[in-house]
Amino acid sequence: MEDFTIDEINSALKKLKGKMSAGVDGIPLKLVKMFGQSCPLSLVNLFNSILRTGFPQKWKLARVVPVPEKGDLTDVKNYRPVSNLCSTSKLFERCVLARMMSLPTFDQLIGAHQHGFRANHSTTSCLMELKDKIADNLDAGRSCIVYSLDLSAAFDMLRVDTFYDKFNGVIRNGILKILVDFLSDRECFVNVGDANSEKLSIERGCPQGSVLGPVLFNLYVGDVMSNLISCDKVAYADDSYVINHGCNLEEAIDITKNNIKTHTEALKNIGMIVNQGKTEIVVMSKAKQPPSVTIDVGQGICLDSSSCFKALGVWIDHRLCWDKHISELRKRVIRILNGLKIIRRKLTLKQATTIVTSQALSILYYGSCAWLTPSLGKKEMAAVESIHFKSLRIIMRDYKQRMSRDFISQQLNRLPPKLWCRFACASFLMKMWYSGYPTLLKSSAYSNTYTKVRYPGQIFRFDSSKTKIGRQITKNWCGSVLGQIKVAWSNDPLSNDRIRMLLKSTFYPHNFIAFNF
Repeated sequence: MEDFTIDEINSALKKLKGKMSAGVDGIPLKLVKMFGQSCPLSLVNLFNSILRTGFPQKWKLARVVPVPEKGDLTDVKNYRPVSNLCSTSKLFERCVLARMMSLPTFDQLIGAHQHGFRANHSTTSCLMELKDKIADNLDAGRSCIVYSLDLSAAFDMLRVDTFYDKFNGVIRNGILKILVDFLSDRECFVNVGDANSEKLSIERGCPQGSVLGPVLFNLYVGDVMSNLISCDKVAYADDSYVINHGCNLEEAIDITKNNIKTHTEALKNIGMIVNQGKTEIVVMSKAKQPPSVTIDVGQGICLDSSSCFKALGVWIDHRLCWDKHISELRKRVIRILNGLKIIRRKLTLKQATTIVTSQALSILYYGSCAWLTPSLGKKEMAAVESIHFKSLRIIMRDYKQRMSRDFISQQLNRLPPKLWCRFACASFLMKMWYSGYPTLLKSSAYSNTYTKVRYPGQIFRFDSSKTKIGRQITKNWCGSVLGQIKVAWSNDPLSNDRIRMLLKSTFYPHNFIAFNF
């Protein structure tokens, strides 16, 4: 590898979080960032020395702290291991990651279907693309079957020798040498209070808590779905979803059966363990009751289809309707609100707003661009509004519902769900256009937008048509919005802050759903 430059160090420092957390060496991230900003040349010399001598062995030692999650705290299974690595190591990893991402073949190696741990990608973009692919198949009249595989301890199963064999001659030798050295001969110890366990050798897997680890896993599994046929693929790290389609149900079943076998075999070849008993299969259909199918995947395992599946925390049913998700969401949020109601009297208005927003509303609106659309059914929208305003009434301590919903929205400066869904969809679409969101999702959004409902001077308008099953951002809520954005602002790219200001000025004061030049 070529030597690092001061510009590369400064770029990595900007992305480094200024936290007080520290690894085995006791040096917090904040101190590393302060030192790097004042003495970048020292870090340049240190990192260039590592390129020649190898990754320091002391940086390969992780302190694992068990954090209780739920249930019986005497059971080790109810703890989540949190790994702390050396702070300077994380800065070095960011520099190596920047070099990797500059490789011409980097995006090709990871795959266009991968949304995990990539710039301008997220769980929302993954959900949007998954829903978009399913809707495209249903709108085209094709039979469609979706399956997802469950991997056991996926990030802990990466084999260093297999990683080297896969990318020898594919990734430049200098970078590959550092990556293999980074993955090899790692150790950890468990820390509980003042007590430490003996050092344990880690023979395989991506280092937890590292910057490079998740990206290396994406590279490792980047080609496992390359041999699947007649399907669309969407993935977020180790969560993969395959949309199989055929001219009729029998053909779709055969394709699904072959793809599951091919997919499973490819994962086993690189050391992954597939829990076939937890593989989910859903036959997507416009009918109220989906066809029930059973697929024999070999080794005496038969998989029965269900009416819905859970993708990244969002329930998706066979008709792309969201009553199941909203029902589960309501149960979860109501439990949280009941607890917040007890402690509300001890909180100031500002504290209550912060806690309710982070503990309840953040859960309610997670992935809302995918499921909270203007064409959501009246019953489902009413359920979302009920949860939303119940949360706000706790902030206002209006338990007897004496205040109107409009008054509460104005006092707390919050949009109601009917307007929030339009705001969130518009914000997502504009960021997708300007921030380099997935190319496939962008082109799909552009080709699926309606043009017949656009009026002169407007770049944002909802279409009330429900002739298509999609019921989503790309099919029934905007005119040629992307075309208008491209023409109007192609020479004046908008920052995320500018986008948000523009949208707020549109929705909050005027309370209508059209952009006007």
